[in-house]
Amino acid sequence: MPRVLRLLVFVSLLGCLGQAGAQGAAPLRVGVSNNAPNLFMNEQGQASGILIDLLREIASAERWTLEFVPCEWAACVDLLAAGRIDLLPDVAWSEDRARVLALHRVPVLHSWSQVYARPGSGIRALPDLKGKRIAVLGSSIQSQILPDILASYGATAVLVPAASLERAFALAGQGDVDAVAANHFFGDLQAAGQGLQATGVVFNPTRVYYAALPGRQQAVLDAIDRQLEAWRADPQSVYFATLRQWQGREKAQVMPSSLWWALATAVGLLLSALAVASWLRTEVAVRTRELRENDEKLTTILDSVESLIYIKDTQSCYQYVNGAMCRLLNRPAAAIVGHDDETLFGVVQSRITRAGDHVVLTEQRRYETEEHLSGKVFLTTKIPLARDGTVYALCGISTDITPNKQAEESLRIAAIVFQSGEGMCVLNPEAMMIEANEAWGILVGTPAAELPGTAFPPFALEQDGDDYRERMWDMVRRDQTWQGEVWTRRRNGQAYPAWLTVSAVRDANGVLTNFVCTQSDISARKQADEKIVQLAYYDPLTGLPNRRLLEDRIETALQHANRSHAKAAIMYLDLDGFKAINDTYGHAYGDDILKMVSQRLLSTSRKEDTVARLGGDEF
Repeated sequence: MPRVLRLLVFVSLLGCLGQAGAQGAAPLRVGVSNNAPNLFMNEQGQASGILIDLLREIASAERWTLEFVPCEWAACVDLLAAGRIDLLPDVAWSEDRARVLALHRVPVLHSWSQVYARPGSGIRALPDLKGKRIAVLGSSIQSQILPDILASYGATAVLVPAASLERAFALAGQGDVDAVAANHFFGDLQAAGQGLQATGVVFNPTRVYYAALPGRQQAVLDAIDRQLEAWRADPQSVYFATLRQWQGREKAQVMPSSLWWALATAVGLLLSALAVASWLRTEVAVRTRELRENDEKLTTILDSVESLIYIKDTQSCYQYVNGAMCRLLNRPAAAIVGHDDETLFGVVQSRITRAGDHVVLTEQRRYETEEHLSGKVFLTTKIPLARDGTVYALCGISTDITPNKQAEESLRIAAIVFQSGEGMCVLNPEAMMIEANEAWGILVGTPAAELPGTAFPPFALEQDGDDYRERMWDMVRRDQTWQGEVWTRRRNGQAYPAWLTVSAVRDANGVLTNFVCTQSDISARKQADEKIVQLAYYDPLTGLPNRRLLEDRIETALQHANRSHAKAAIMYLDLDGFKAINDTYGHAYGDDILKMVSQRLLSTSRKEDTVARLGGDEF
């Protein structure tokens, strides 16, 4: 009995020491590379960015102390591997990284990579990168996957690694390389400053995580998952507020077709009015009232059109502007007429617009181009105005196509994402398949072309559990989204665990139109989790629970005994003379003895009992 009491006192002391350790917990060391707006060190030397703000919110909720460690990306990776930082934000998922790093389940951001180049580079698609020199951040996800993507197009390029993203963009801006590849968050912020622009080359849609070393910060990663799951379920949460603060832009609406008809009508009216005005000059005396009325009507029509309509003379000075032009410049017509583009838009923009004017006035032909004015994209058509065979002015019509451009970009990105490696499908409101990508077909074991018209496959929350589909559809219709770990089967009957996300899509009137689903096979992760648990809680030699698991079970048994006023028993077993066996017959023989003792102890214990090896010859 005294020995048992001593053991209980020892367990109590361990609990006290654990509480004291928790109260004086070391700060969580976080690596901060420079990848704005995701994360960076600001001018005051403080960590900032989307991922930093979100991590601070989680740390506040979890009562963590954060210590930020500035480092270049490659150095951050080395510091994590050496254990000198605990957490590395902004890690894009890849199979290699998932094997060597511990990641949480719910991605903190979704991103993609894009190529940026100088205007006139001719780079519009992936095959255009053949033979080019492309700057990338050393050890980045772009440096790892871009060669394989190019190889699939039968192309190769020379990748030039840089120590930082700023250096990579500087190389492209100075002309030392042909282009630079980076994540679109950083690229969109930095490109203009280096005289670069986004090309049509977009690749590797991916998920972004916080990473730790396996087995080191699992409690931290679990806490991050809890917070992200709660935030993403609430549109008013700090998660969405942070995203809106850093990158909030309303989705552009596609230009209605009626506006195109209005524009065409206005152009026709303008040309007709010019012809009528020429004819009316010969009959001014008798047609003054009609001319005034028609002029007022034309002005009303032109001013109501959202397109910019203007007339310039041969010196590119404005002679007429409509209401849309006045609204763009926030000036009355009198403050615009008589001025040129250099006065109104600056030297750089005037050089671009004057180049088009020169073509129209000297070559006497129609000219179309895209122009960037006041942060918007315009489709501009310029036509020469001639009298007696001599061009005396030009008429320009510029239509804002910014929403179209943004919509085209969104559709292009959506198409790329749909063809990514993650399983995706679209269903009608009755949960019948409309479309699925190849990755989904591979997961369920059915070619994607055969899936439209079929029902969504059954799944359960536990292996061999009941079908959960109807309850899930009810929750999605009510809450708009659902995600979780499920068990489902392939066409051949093989069961596998998956991470399933389902979202409801509604029209402008709130009517349900579709369900969108994504699915990932998490078999490898489940196996890795089981292996980690085995290593953490069980003795590798005997397979018995180790000291850590024993302490947990003792604490649980004591709590149960206190609640139920029952008794709990502990037996401590120490093999006398075991050292002599090792010294005489060798450690292999000694290991066999320990295994044999373990089996005998198990054979004499009940199913609810715990047999553990504390270490050495102690059980």
